[in-house]
Formats: sequence, structure tokens, C-alpha cells
Amino acid sequence: MRNSDYLRRDLPAIPPYIWVLALVVLLLASLACALWAAYALRLWPPSAGPSPTPIIWTATPAPTPLPTFTPVPTLSPTPTVPPDMAIGRYVRVTGTEGVGVSLRQEPDANSARLGIGNEGDVFIVLDGPRQAGGYVWWLVRDPEEPARQGWAVGDYLSPVEHP
Repeated sequence: MRNSDYLRRDLPAIPPYIWVLALVVLLLASLACALWAAYALRLWPPSAGPSPTPIIWTATPAPTPLPTFTPVPTLSPTPTVPPDMAIGRYVRVTGTEGVGVSLRQEPDANSARLGIGNEGDVFIVLDGPRQAGGYVWWLVRDPEEPARQGWAVGDYLSPVEHP
């Protein structure tokens, strides 16, 4: 009998899970040694932290005051009234491009609208002229329908002879 046969017979067989466990322990020990060596030798690059931002101070010039101008009041031109447009005279609605002129309760563009004078309608002037809101207003009434009356802007009225 040989010497090597004697050793084989006396040693019990090592189960496979022990070999696997030994291999895992060996790998973990190797990994720990490698990490320690990398830290000790500073093989990792330094961590990228925030870098300071340089601040450059510059002088800001003071604002230059602008010259002030005194506004000159402008006088609004006084509208001219045709000489043959007067109380008791007749007028025709013109220049509205078919839209007509609003007949208002008061001589004001924001006043309630009572009706519309259509292009070509003839009215008789009852009152006016009154200037309001940049317009010259005339109180007119339909001679054929007396309930149809109101203040109309003179820009859309033309004097006519008695129809």
C-alpha cells in the first residue's frame, strides 16, 4: 500500500456546499482588499463637488434724468355748423354707408339708443346744436312718425328743403 492511498482513506470527503462557501468567502475577502488598496492609494478621482462662482463687481452708472417738457394745451376745434341747419329745418341722414345714425335719449354716445335713422330718412330739427363727446348733436323727429325722435350726430345729417 502506498502512502498516498493511506491519506485518502483516512480523510473524510468534503461536501460541495463547503467548497462553494469557501469560494464566496475568498471572493469577499479579495474584494475588501481591493477596495482598501484603492482607497489607500487614492486611485479614485476626487468627487466633483460644487465649484465656486467668481463674482465680478462693476459700477452701475446713475441714470441721467430726462428733461421734462411742459405740455401745451391744444384747443379742440369748434365744429362748424352748416348755416342752413337750424331748428325747424329739415335734414336727411347721409354718409352712414347704409348703417344709419343712432337716435339717442341724450346728446351723448353712451346714452340709451331709442332708434336708428336709416340712410336717406328725413327728419325735422327740434333742438340743437349741442356739443358733447367731440360731436355736435341735434334733436330730430320723423315728421311722418312723431314718436320716432332722438339726438343724432350732426356729421351724418345734411340740410334739405322741405320735402
